[in-house]
Amino acid sequence: MDSHVIRSQVEALQKAGLLKTCVTLDRAEQCLRKACWSDQIAIVWALQDVLDQARQIKVKITKAQAREVLHRLQEKHDANQGINWDILDYYIREVREVAG
Repeated sequence: MDSHVIRSQVEALQKAGLLKTCVTLDRAEQCLRKACWSDQIAIVWALQDVLDQARQIKVKITKAQAREVLHRLQEKHDANQGINWDILDYYIREVREVAG
């Protein structure tokens, strides 16, 4: 898993008060990487990826609509196809059309 993704997970745990304040980010990152990500991977698509791609294909969407795109990508994910820019474009346009 990408270091910036793990670091953001650690920071989220800190903000939620789920990490002791004396734990350094580096130590927490090491623990998270070992406990959660040693035997698995995850490809992460972020809200900013959706917003940037919408801008690229000249489709105006809100952050709420971009979140809806992420939810649809997750709900309708087909492991045979994966998630790629064409699929992202499809859901961006779909969410925008539904919004009118």
